[in-house]
Amino acid sequence: LGLPTPEGRMSKGKFQNLQTSLTKRLVQWGDGYLAQPGREMLIKSVAQALPTYIMGVFKLPFSVCDDPTRMVRNLYWGSEKGKRKAHWKGWDPLMQLKDKGGVGFQDFRLFNQALLVRQAWRLITRPDSLCARLLKSKYYPAGKLEDTVFAGNASSSWQGISHGLELLKKGLVWRVGDGRSIRIWRDNWIPRPFSYKPISPQGRCRIRFVAGLLNDNGSWKYDQIAKYLCASDVSEIMKIRASPRQEEDVLAWGPGKLGLFNVKSAYDLAFEELHRNSAVASSTSPDGRRSLWKLIWAAEVPPAVKNFAWRLTSNSLPTWANKHKIGLESSPLCPICAMEPEDNFHPMLRCP
Repeated sequence: LGLPTPEGRMSKGKFQNLQTSLTKRLVQWGDGYLAQPGREMLIKSVAQALPTYIMGVFKLPFSVCDDPTRMVRNLYWGSEKGKRKAHWKGWDPLMQLKDKGGVGFQDFRLFNQALLVRQAWRLITRPDSLCARLLKSKYYPAGKLEDTVFAGNASSSWQGISHGLELLKKGLVWRVGDGRSIRIWRDNWIPRPFSYKPISPQGRCRIRFVAGLLNDNGSWKYDQIAKYLCASDVSEIMKIRASPRQEEDVLAWGPGKLGLFNVKSAYDLAFEELHRNSAVASSTSPDGRRSLWKLIWAAEVPPAVKNFAWRLTSNSLPTWANKHKIGLESSPLCPICAMEPEDNFHPMLRCP
């Protein structure tokens, strides 16, 4: 674990066995004979599970993560006589959860990072373990893991932990006790989504630790808080129930229930961070659309019917309009009535 590799990183060739194993599975599943719901099940239960162990130990090169993504994407949309079929939906929307209009496929890059967060979390929550003490003595003897910046020539294992630590820092939040360990302007301690730090500028405030904002009985100094922080921060801080017994501050995992870490919440945090301001996220957020997706996937009908309803609603069917859009047809008009473009709902409702 502590020995550095010659280049300080893992090369693509060292993960050839992973790619070979996944390729064999894809060949065994056949060429175009599985229905799309069956391919979805195999992708989620087998293809996405194969690299879990390796991803939990090493930071994989992006090219190693992208190769399985390409193979899974081609499998989902199918192939015929060795040639892939058209992809009628972008891969980013398909990685959204089903109640947001996607299918729930994993982003291998983000999943790799989420698994590595678990390694860093164990070192923080179990500082007295033999592994944590050994690694601390070598890599961060004079500080804390959450404040450490690793050198570029560290071992491949430690580069993986460093990669996970980048995401861990975004989700760590302090539970206020006596406030002596929490730095007001640098640490995460205000429990609200996406931003655990104060949004107020530090200005001329000389109070460094949260302890300076607490009375001896654990209550908040409202006048002091309102003097240096904006109304939004004040409102959130006053919701925090500090400890009247002046217990020590505790690090917790903000996105998880009861402050406990799990890989799913880390992956959700990474995915939200990546897509928060993108069109993919904004186009799937309205409550009405989410109710529609839930209605489709919860319907008591065969999986093939659910899949067809989702493709109909998400505009991912090979209609003449979609074929014309990518240059497969010269005209978008319905080939039967030739009265209007054949979009998703023309053959279902309007074609005479």
